[in-house]
Amino acid sequence: MGKPNIRISECLECTSSTLQESDVSEVGTYPVYGANGIVGYLNGYNTSDEAIYIIKDGSGVGSVSYVKGKCSATGTLNILTAKQDYSLQFLYYILKVFSR
Repeated sequence: MGKPNIRISECLECTSSTLQESDVSEVGTYPVYGANGIVGYLNGYNTSDEAIYIIKDGSGVGSVSYVKGKCSATGTLNILTAKQDYSLQFLYYILKVFSR
């Protein structure tokens, strides 16, 4: 039997980054995402598998993107990851509908 309706906040973990665009370089192993896509590269990462990046301030607030693999996010984004037993891709598609 399926689970009853629940709040999306019960399916996701939300974290923030303190990384600034000035901290990234033009070369590195892993991409760094900002509000407008890839803004540079680092040799480290804060996302290791998959995540939803959501713009938390500025003109694009609420816009979401799905990332997979090792990468990082700047401080303009919140990092959403799925709690156990929830599909992050499915949650991304739900959020995508509301970010239009």
